[in-house]
Amino acid sequence: MSVTLAALLAVALAAGALAVQQSRAVGERNVTIALQRDRAEARQLAATADALRVAEPVTAMLLSVAAWRLASAGEAGTSLTDPLALAAVTEARASLTGSLAQRETASFHDPATDVRTFRALSRDGRTLVSASDGEARIWDVRTGRRASGFTGIGDDLTGIALSPSGRRLAVVSRTKLTIWDVAKGRPTGATLTVPEGGDGGWSQPFFGQAEDLVLVRLGEGLTVWNSETGGEAFPFSAGMDFDTSPDGRGLVTAGLDGNVTAWTLKDRGKVRLDHCESCALRAAYSPDNRTVAVRNGALVRLRDASTGADLQRSFTGADTQRAFDEGDADTLRFSPDGRFLASVTGKSIRIWRVEDGALLLTHAIDAFSPVAAFDPDGRTLRYLSEGSVTTLDIAAVTMPVVLKDAETHRAALSPDGRLLASKGERTSEVRLWDVRRRKPVATLDVGLEDLGGYFEMAFSGDGGRLAVISGTGNGVAIWDTRTFRRIAAVEASTQGYVSAVAMSPDGAVVACYVAPSDTSGGKKGEIHAWDVPSGRHRWSRKQVYPEGLRFTPDGRALAIVGDEQRLLDAETGKPFGPSYGSPTVGVSVTGLAFSEDGSRFVISDEVERLSIWETGSRRPVGGIIRGGSDIAAPLLAYSPRGDVIASRTDARSVALWDVATGRRLGAPIAVGAGEPKSLAFTADGSRLVTVDSEGALTEHPVDTEVVVTAVCERAGRTLTRQEWETYLKDIPYRNVCPD
Repeated sequence: MSVTLAALLAVALAAGALAVQQSRAVGERNVTIALQRDRAEARQLAATADALRVAEPVTAMLLSVAAWRLASAGEAGTSLTDPLALAAVTEARASLTGSLAQRETASFHDPATDVRTFRALSRDGRTLVSASDGEARIWDVRTGRRASGFTGIGDDLTGIALSPSGRRLAVVSRTKLTIWDVAKGRPTGATLTVPEGGDGGWSQPFFGQAEDLVLVRLGEGLTVWNSETGGEAFPFSAGMDFDTSPDGRGLVTAGLDGNVTAWTLKDRGKVRLDHCESCALRAAYSPDNRTVAVRNGALVRLRDASTGADLQRSFTGADTQRAFDEGDADTLRFSPDGRFLASVTGKSIRIWRVEDGALLLTHAIDAFSPVAAFDPDGRTLRYLSEGSVTTLDIAAVTMPVVLKDAETHRAALSPDGRLLASKGERTSEVRLWDVRRRKPVATLDVGLEDLGGYFEMAFSGDGGRLAVISGTGNGVAIWDTRTFRRIAAVEASTQGYVSAVAMSPDGAVVACYVAPSDTSGGKKGEIHAWDVPSGRHRWSRKQVYPEGLRFTPDGRALAIVGDEQRLLDAETGKPFGPSYGSPTVGVSVTGLAFSEDGSRFVISDEVERLSIWETGSRRPVGGIIRGGSDIAAPLLAYSPRGDVIASRTDARSVALWDVATGRRLGAPIAVGAGEPKSLAFTADGSRLVTVDSEGALTEHPVDTEVVVTAVCERAGRTLTRQEWETYLKDIPYRNVCPD
C-alpha cells in the first residue's frame, strides 16, 4: 500500500511540475506575442506619425510618443540583436526625435466642405474667414474655435478679401462689392459696382497693406478703390503682382511689360523700380513704406520706393526661376517689424534676414496657391492652402537665444559640452563660457599678431586645457581653463602657419600641423608633437595638408583626417596598422570623431557620406550612411553612450544618426540663424550642445526620456481615448504623456 501511495504521489508531483512548467511556458509565450504585437504596432505608429506631420502635427507628436512607449516597453529584457526589435526601437526613436525637429506645430482645418467656399487669412495669420451659403464664419486658428460669424453676404459669391487688420471683409457678389464690419457683422455702407465677368472671369477683391484700399482685379485690369471715402476708383494694369503701401499712398505693380513700377496714388506719379522681360516679377512693400522688395527673375533685391535706387541688398539662394517656369511662382511678404522677408511657393517657404540678405530657412511644403502670414509674436508663420492653415515654428531662426555680447566667429566646445571657447573676427581675445550657466568665466588674451589671420583652437579631452595658435603663426599656446593662465608655448622649427591642432585627452600632449609658407616644388608641411607643460619636442613628421588631427581617447595615437588617413603612434609619430578612409578611392575624408571608449570612430567624406570603423582592425562597421555634409568645415561628435552620432548637415542644421542601423533620427535640427561652429554631447550623452556663428548656444535633447518630456510639453496634452481607439484599437489605452 505504502509503495502504491508513494508512486501515486510521485506521479502527482510530476504532473504538477509539468503543469507549472507548461503554465510558465504559456505565460512566456503570451509575453513574447504581446511584445511582438506592440513592436509591430510601434512601427506602424511611427510611420503614421511621420505621415501626419503636416496634416495633424499635434497628433503626430503624440503618436510618436506612443510608438516609443510600445517599442521600448520590453527593451530592457530583450536583446536588440533581434532585427525586429531593433527596427521597432530605431524607427520609433527616429519618429520621436522628429517630433522635436518638425516645424509644424498646429493645423486648423475649415469644417466647411462646400466646393464654393471662399477663404481669407488675416495679415497676422491668426484669423480665417470662411464664406459660403450666404454666411461668413470667423475662426481663431490658434485655438481652433469659431470666434464669430454673420449671414446675409449673398449666395452668389465670386470672391472675398480680409483687410490687414482683419476688421473689414470685402465681399464680391457678381457685380457688387460690399465692405463688412467683421466685429459687428454688418455692412459698413461702402459699396462699389465692379465689372461683370466675361472671358477674364469674375472680379476678384484683394487687400494690400493699406487698411482702406481695396484692389479689384478682372483679367489684366486692376482698380484701386478707397472704401473709407468711397472716392474715385483708379484703373491700373494688374500685371503679375501688386501691393499697396501701409500708409495707403503708394501702389507697386509688376507688369506684363516687364516693368516693376511704384505709383503715387494721389497724383499717379510713377518710378520704375526694375525691368526684366520674360522674368518672374514680384513686389512687396516693407512695413515702413520706404522699401519695395522686387523679384526679378532669379534675384530678389530691395529698391527705394521713392527713387527706385538699388539698395545693394541681395538675398542668397533666391533663385526660383525654375519653379516659376513650372507654373509655381512665388509671393513675397515682409514680417510686421520688417526684419524678415518670406518667399512662398507651393513647394517651399524661404525666409531671409533683411539686414544682410542671409537665407535663414528653406522649408519644403506641398500646397496649392499658399497664402503666408507672419504672426506678430515673431516666432510663428502660418500658411493657408485650400481649406487648411498650417502653423510653423520659426523661432530658431527669427528669435534665437544668443549669448550676451558673444563673438563666435571662431568657437569650440569642450568634448563634454561643459565649456565654450569663442573668438571674434578682429580680436586677440578668447572668451571662456560656462555652457550650463551661459555666462563667461574668463577672457584670455592669446596675443595674436595677425588678428585676421588663420586661427585654430582645441580642448583637451577633459576640458582642462585649451590649445590656441600663438602670435608667431607656427606655434601653439596652451592655457589652463581652471586657473585661466598660459602654462606653455611651443613653436615649430619650420616656418609656416598652423592649420590644425589637437590635444590629448589628459592635456599632456599637443600636436599641430604646420603648413609651409612656400608650397613650390611640392613642399610638404609637418606634424609636430610636444609634451605639456614642459614643452619638450617629441617628434615631427612630413605630411601633406590634412583636414584635421584627432587623438584617440586613450591618448596613445593621433589620427590624420584626410590624405594618408593613418594612425600615428603618439610617442614616436610613426604610422602603424592599416589605413582607413572613404569607401571610394580618391574621395577625401573631411572629418573624424572617436567613440568615448575608442573602439570605434566615424568619418565623413566630401561626397556627403558617413561611415563607422573599428579602431583596432580599421575595418568598416555596417553600411555607408548617406546624408552627411559636403560643407568644407564638417562637424562630427560621437555620443558617450555609443549609440548616436551627430553631424552638421547644411548651413544651419545638424542631424542625429543611429549607430546600430545608420538611420537618421528625425529631420535635421535647426541650430539658430547662424552657421554651426561646434557641437558636443554632454558628459552623460543626454543632450547635444551646439553653438553657431551668431552666438546661439543651444542644448538639444537626445536621451529618449528627455525627448519624450519635451515632445509632450510641445504637444500640450496627451492622446485622448478617442484618438487611441482610432490608431490603437487592439491595445488597451495608456496615458502616454502623464502630468
